[in-house]
Amino acid sequence: MPKTALKVVEFPYEKAFDGFESLRDWFIAAFESREVDEFRTVVALTEAAAREQLSELGFRAGRELTVKGERCVRLRLQRHELVQALALITMADHLDLKVWKFRLDSAKRRAGACHHGTKTLSLSAYLAEHYSFERMNQTMLHEVAHALAGHKAGHGAKWKAIATGIGYNHERFSDDLIADAVAPIEGACPAGHVFYRYRWPKRQLYCLKCSSQLSASNLITFRAREGDHN
Repeated sequence: MPKTALKVVEFPYEKAFDGFESLRDWFIAAFESREVDEFRTVVALTEAAAREQLSELGFRAGRELTVKGERCVRLRLQRHELVQALALITMADHLDLKVWKFRLDSAKRRAGACHHGTKTLSLSAYLAEHYSFERMNQTMLHEVAHALAGHKAGHGAKWKAIATGIGYNHERFSDDLIADAVAPIEGACPAGHVFYRYRWPKRQLYCLKCSSQLSASNLITFRAREGDHN
């Protein structure tokens, strides 16, 4: 399939001087509107404070250029870069970033992970494109709590106390929520119950929510989902 063209928006230069929280919330709202895929702007090299603030929010530097006789740098920001920047800010609030690292990974069936052996926290790059920023932040707090509690704590009392203390709300993301975002196959019974699959079923399946009987009245019909679900 041909790639969809990026929806690029020129970020107003003057907004680079807004407060950090205001800028953060503005970018979150913009990306969650799905009306923009990438922000671009040009900032003068002499405006170190503005460049630093945009960099902290995930903007990456591109080529330098001259605008009206002044040397500038072009900056760009996509959704996954903002997710990563906010994750690092959350980590820095609770962990030593000289010890713990962060990365986006390719997982599609879980939102985040804590790797004690390599001292790395990770978030699913794929789900970061589908989930809200608040949900990804909660995932990050979940994993930070694992880092603080230690490998042996699991999801026990120690982990729960730490997680609550740092702001995790203990809302579990069900397998259905993850499948809703990524599974390429969707099925439905005549009554409208929806099921998600990662592979095409090899036999007929029936909706046991409707009846324990195997009949046409509760037969599940599967179809390939539209959009990017693979």
